[in-house]
Amino acid sequence: MKKILILSLVLIFSIPLYAYDIIPKVSVDLPGTFRSDYEVQWSGSVGVEGIYAINDYLSLGAGFEYLLQRAVSNKISGYYANKNFNFIPVYISVLFYPFGNFPNYKPYLKVDGGYNAAFMIDDSVDSSSGLYAAASLGFELVEKYVLEICASRYEAKDNGENLTYKNISFKAGYKFTI
Repeated sequence: MKKILILSLVLIFSIPLYAYDIIPKVSVDLPGTFRSDYEVQWSGSVGVEGIYAINDYLSLGAGFEYLLQRAVSNKISGYYANKNFNFIPVYISVLFYPFGNFPNYKPYLKVDGGYNAAFMIDDSVDSSSGLYAAASLGFELVEKYVLEICASRYEAKDNGENLTYKNISFKAGYKFTI
């Protein structure tokens, strides 16, 4: 009991030494490509990230995103025409701030890598998730608002075929520090 109490006190007093940023985000996804030959219509996504600053130039983070259901265009006929799908990627991030810590405007470069925790598609046949990768250019305004432009690639399998979905997103978020 004494060890648990001492450990609890150490943890409670060490929490203020570390500051984490929690950033809920929403995004607008431009039309993308599915399997390189199908067009995907406009859509959106929601997600949240946790970021830990290592120094003024480098941060590490982790997060997840839920891509709202999106529709494959019917311009090309085939197995995937008129199908709806969505992904839920879980990822880790590395953020690089080339100009350090500006008080009102803080640009950054971000690289995400992870795995799609879920892939859902209409009338799926033996579907499975795959890898996720993204690169972003963003900035923080007034230390609270986050804006990004992001290029993403999602991988999965369905009906015995490897699938890729590529898109460009505009993201906005609000940063909470805990």
